Amino acid sequence: MTAARKAELSGFPKEEEFAWPMLRAVHALGGNAAGRADIEKLAFQYMGLSAQQLAILKPDRRQTQASNRAWWAMTCLSWGNLVRNTEPGRGVWTLMPAARKLFSDHLLMDDIQRAAFVRGAAYGAKRAHEGVEERRIHSRWSA
Repeated sequence: MTAARKAELSGFPKEEEFAWPMLRAVHALGGNAAGRADIEKLAFQYMGLSAQQLAILKPDRRQTQASNRAWWAMTCLSWGNLVRNTEPGRGVWTLMPAARKLFSDHLLMDDIQRAAFVRGAAYGAKRAHEGVEERRIHSRWSA
């Protein structure tokens, strides 16, 4: 990564910081949200991303950095069984029972506590998934 790219991304939210806003957006859109643009728009508003941050492109210039990190966060939320892409061709995302419960049964939790819980659940699932993939690779080559 070049020094200019490092400077451009300094202070840019990390992937795990997108998990809670993305989950909140799906919930705010009725728990069954269609369309990446609507989910992203609401999540990015929750995060308070600036126009400058939203304009940063990935090196291949086909996707913004914010969009890329947001959808990797959704993948991790999916691995954590908090959301499911129920209609992959249409991009319909649905809250799973554990996520619904987070919004209904834990009313005394504030957003900071919920964000920490979601981050832990999503990224615990990511680490578990990466471990499974790593074991698969090792088992294929060890035989």
